[in-house]
Amino acid sequence: MMVGYISPHHPFDPPAPYSTMYDPNSLHLLPGYTDQPLPFDSNFGSSPIHPDKIDEKDIRAMMASYYGMISEIDNGIGTILQKLKAKGLYDNTMIVFTSDHGDYMSYHHMMLKGRHLYDPLIKIPLIVKYPGQTDSFLSENIDVAPTVLELCGQPIPPTMQGRSLLETTTDSLFFPRRSLAARRIQRSATCSVRIPTSFWSTAVCRTVPFMT
Repeated sequence: MMVGYISPHHPFDPPAPYSTMYDPNSLHLLPGYTDQPLPFDSNFGSSPIHPDKIDEKDIRAMMASYYGMISEIDNGIGTILQKLKAKGLYDNTMIVFTSDHGDYMSYHHMMLKGRHLYDPLIKIPLIVKYPGQTDSFLSENIDVAPTVLELCGQPIPPTMQGRSLLETTTDSLFFPRRSLAARRIQRSATCSVRIPTSFWSTAVCRTVPFMT
């Protein structure tokens, strides 16, 4: 079973009671917030919410709605988990929780995504409920499908770029020691690439298209 949530996402319109769950004035602005956008950010790319057009009050209001949407998801997932337990399926079910990208959420006075691949965009959750260990080393979303296929006893197509996180000798999860994770990008204009490593992040900016 796959459950997909559009939230948390703009237009930041959670239903009641989540729409009033968080007081905008009581929230702490996150690390990386600036009271004005940097020219390097505002002059690059586009966004439905341009950083030059919003102020701290707007950012706080969007943060409160964003947190409300997260709480809505949290309650929804909790309902699913309780149902699995009630049916006696929880202990024998592998659960994977992840996301496609993060949100600036006030970083450099920006909201949403785009422009540059700063840390708030590339740091996403990957939570797996399965007997095994936890590890802080890198993995990628492309590893999820091979892992599920192997657990189900199905062949992994050679066209898949990811690798299974299942350690076959112990039947537990492990995380490969990758030194970097990057995606090839083809652009006709300037683009930036974020290369996360095990301990450090490097931003690379190109002013010519990537070669195919």
